[in-house]
Amino acid sequence: DRTMDILGPVTFDVPDLEGKGRGMNYDDGYQGLHIHLKPGVQELSGNQIQQFLRYRKSNYKDAKYVDGSDQKRVERQQALLAAIIDQKLNLQSIAKIDDIFGEVGKGLKTTFSADDVKAYAAYLAKNVQNISSDNMESVVMPGMAKTIGGASYYVADPEESAEVVREMFGYDVKAEELSNRINRKS
Repeated sequence: DRTMDILGPVTFDVPDLEGKGRGMNYDDGYQGLHIHLKPGVQELSGNQIQQFLRYRKSNYKDAKYVDGSDQKRVERQQALLAAIIDQKLNLQSIAKIDDIFGEVGKGLKTTFSADDVKAYAAYLAKNVQNISSDNMESVVMPGMAKTIGGASYYVADPEESAEVVREMFGYDVKAEELSNRINRKS
């Protein structure tokens, strides 16, 4: 949530998934996870964005049924990402890329180098006026949910994912190359 605090709040219409004007609520003391978002248009802080992204369904007994499927959750996450892109992808935000990457890097394993980040920042700065959620496409990489060692994971299918990469980006990646990259990062 610190990354979004660097960028500032995002205006977003939180859906009333539970009904009765309650919005989105979930409590899990074991994880220390507490989600409490009121419905309606509001400015979401970094912590509230994190709550929104983590929400699956209510654990309150009197809440209406909420489709807690991964697909519905991803659709909600994509809507929020579109709002972030439209509101925060600008030259002022790009100027903060070092701070953002430093914060993201604390909790993320990646093969991106500092030079990669600078190259992407330069590309964004040059093209920022042409980038919006209207001209972006999102896709969930093909795969399936699996339980490994008692934890839940979404495992990408290398063959089908390679096909998505070929179709969307025109990059001829081989499934075994993709499989090696996925397994190396696991």
